[in-house]
Amino acid sequence: MKLPPSIVVGPHTYSVTTDGISDDLVGDTDCTQLIIRVRAGLPESVTAEVLIHECLHALWDGTPLRCMDSEVEESVVSALAPGLLELLRRNPKLLAVLVP
Repeated sequence: MKLPPSIVVGPHTYSVTTDGISDDLVGDTDCTQLIIRVRAGLPESVTAEVLIHECLHALWDGTPLRCMDSEVEESVVSALAPGLLELLRRNPKLLAVLVP
């Protein structure tokens, strides 16, 4: 799967890269440097889920929720990412309505 070079989240443009990711992670988001990293070589379905997961972290950072504990953030993002991905995949007409 070819990743987009950037993703706009709120007023910010995040660079998307496979470089510089920790060996123990499949993805991470640096909201200070505006970088989303996704491990290269993952299966397509995993890459898509990781990318949605990291986008949710970027969204979270732009809300008052960012003041919550990081463990709560990770739990919520991890719970929502697979369902959001599946919702978008199974409902292409929904995406067409949301993005005319």
